[in-house]
This record gives sequence, structure tokens and C-alpha cells, in this order.
Amino acid sequence: MTTRGHSRPSSRSWLRVAAYLSALIALALAIAFGWDRGPDALIDFGRELYVPWRLVEGDALHKEIGWFNGPLGPWVIEGWMRIFGVSLDVLQALNAVVIVLTTLVLARLVERAAGGLVAWIGSLVFASVFAVSQQEASGNFLFLAPYSHGITFGFLASLGALAASIRAVESGSARFFGLAGFLTGLAYLTKAEVFLGLAIGLSALCIVLVARRREQGGLGRSCLVFTLGFALPLGLAYARFRAQLGNSSDAVLALEGTWAHASDPRVSNLPFYRMMRGTED
Repeated sequence: MTTRGHSRPSSRSWLRVAAYLSALIALALAIAFGWDRGPDALIDFGRELYVPWRLVEGDALHKEIGWFNGPLGPWVIEGWMRIFGVSLDVLQALNAVVIVLTTLVLARLVERAAGGLVAWIGSLVFASVFAVSQQEASGNFLFLAPYSHGITFGFLASLGALAASIRAVESGSARFFGLAGFLTGLAYLTKAEVFLGLAIGLSALCIVLVARRREQGGLGRSCLVFTLGFALPLGLAYARFRAQLGNSSDAVLALEGTWAHASDPRVSNLPFYRMMRGTED
């Protein structure tokens, strides 16, 4: 009986290690296969390489460079390129890091929701279908060379915010509430549709939080820490815009990102966006 009791956890541990290793190998093979196969030379992706390059050269968003999304994507790539240089390979290397981190956080969330087997399958599907595979004629809709890094960075930040929020609700830890708020703020600095999806998910968690905190106390403190975490990246972004653009009104408009254009009927009523929404007819 004792031998069996010790063998079961050991076999489960080895099975878990084997699952992680196989998922990691599949992810590495997918990235290697997709390297240099994704970027579309004419549609969208050229902007994702060109804009951070201009930032490295000293230009600024909303000043020398017209921009319509949140600033997180080009700013992160700018910082990466200042360290490693300006090239397509350097950008793909950053996106490979994003793919790995996204897989890890996504697997963790799926494992909590549906178990280890489903998380393993989900990791393989993400690596083979979404990370590097081209689903349409243009090579824009994959994580290794996306049409907008606001989508991939925002997705990773959103997954992290959900994971941190779940831990915060379960543990009541101020550290996780602050981390969840900070990651939510980063997601806001990407694209409106990404942040909107995250906001819906966080609203559901908020209901659970209110129910628990009413019984245990500390609801106001938890909300305050989350709000401070959320405000931190927005405050830093505003400070940079304010320094570069010269006045507060331009900085606030730049901070609105996609929201300023999504609410503009001159943009939202264009035939292209009506077609994408399915409301053209």
C-alpha cells in the first residue's frame, strides 16, 4: 500500500513534466517553422516595423508619426529595438517571447478551468493554429508577425490581468489586486476591442469579489489598490505624451487611443468597418 501511494504522485509528476516538455517542443518547432513566413510586405505589418524604427530615430507618436491605437505596442518594440537593434529578426524574437508567455498564462487559466489535459491540448492548438499559422491570404493574422501588436500585447496583458484577478479574489492579496490593475492599464494602452473584452471578464469577477468582500471585509481597500495599479501605466503614458506633445489636451487625446476613433462616426461608418462589423447592408 505504501509503495503504491508513493508511485501515483511520482507517475503523475512525470506525466506533467512530459506534457510541459512536449508542449514546449511543439511551440519551439512552430516558431522555427513560422520564422520569416508571416510578415505581409504590403498590408499593415510594415507599419509595425516602421513606426518603432522611427521612434528609435527620435520621432514621436501623434507628432511626427500619425497614430490611431494605444501606444503600448510601438513603445515596447521601441525599447526592445534600442537594446537589440532594428531588424525584422529582432521584432520576431520579441514576438516569440510574447508567444511563449501567452502560452504559459493561457495554459494556466485553462488548467484551472478544465484540467491539465485540456490545457495541454489548448497549448498545442494555440502553438500550431494561432501563433504562426496563416489563416487567410495575407500573412497578417498570426502572433509572430501580427497586423497590430496592440492585439497580441493586449491579449497577453488581458490574460495576465484575468489570472492576477482570480488570484486576488481567492487570496485577498493587495499585491495581486495591484498587479491585476496594472496589467489592465497596459491592456487599455493597446486597442479598444481588446480592453472591452477584458472589461467584460473583469466585470464578472467583480461580482464574485463584491460577494466575498462583503463577508470578509476589505472591499474598498481592494478596489483602491486595483485602481492605483490601473492608473500607473496610464499616468506614465500621459507623462511621456505631455513631454513630447507639449500640452495636456493633446496628451489626453493621444491617451484615448483607439477609443477616440471608434466613437467617431466618420471612421465607424466607413464601408470597410461596416463590412467588418457585418452592418454594411
